[in-house]
Amino acid sequence: MDFLSHLARLVGLAKPRSSPSLSLLQQHTSLVKEATILLESLLRAPPDGLEEINEQIIVLEKHADAIEYQGTQAIHQAILLPFDRSMLLAAFHLSDNVIDNIRKLSFELTETQVELPQEAKDISRAIAQAAARMCDLPHQLERPERHADDIKNTVRSVHFFEKEADRAYRTLYSKYCKFAEGQELYRNIMILDFGRKLESIADGCEDFSKECYRILTDNS
Repeated sequence: MDFLSHLARLVGLAKPRSSPSLSLLQQHTSLVKEATILLESLLRAPPDGLEEINEQIIVLEKHADAIEYQGTQAIHQAILLPFDRSMLLAAFHLSDNVIDNIRKLSFELTETQVELPQEAKDISRAIAQAAARMCDLPHQLERPERHADDIKNTVRSVHFFEKEADRAYRTLYSKYCKFAEGQELYRNIMILDFGRKLESIADGCEDFSKECYRILTDNS
């Protein structure tokens, strides 16, 4: 925690409940949550339904970019902050990485129209569950002393769902990382690539939750 943020805590000049940065981070993670729900729908949609869902994800990602910009500007311009400046910036960056990667993957899935197996759908479900818990963290950080146990439990939940995604990815990998020829080989390679990208999105949710836990421990 930097000196001014520490001073704000001591004299009560910048209470967490009134922090624009946390409010904007809450909005951003809410968009991430919605994007993960759409991603899950994308993996289950018929080919003629992909474009519409992809467009919805693009809209969410653009909105998230605007909120990230507002949030980082608010952090840079604030004299007093409830938490360490670099940690708040890192939280925004990690949350934005998640929705950026969802938008990129959504585009690739829409363009290729590769039908992914159940294991990939299981990963997307775990991502949506992780993001739903991740979305709780900015609100809980408004009262870190009161919500310390809640934050720890939320971080554990995100970790649990990331491990669920990881297990599904390992199953997918063992099934499709095998000798094949021609079109089957090409399809297997694409499935593995998309599976890896899905699993990295789950990793991103956990990275965000770990950063929020760092914020908690830095202020305890």
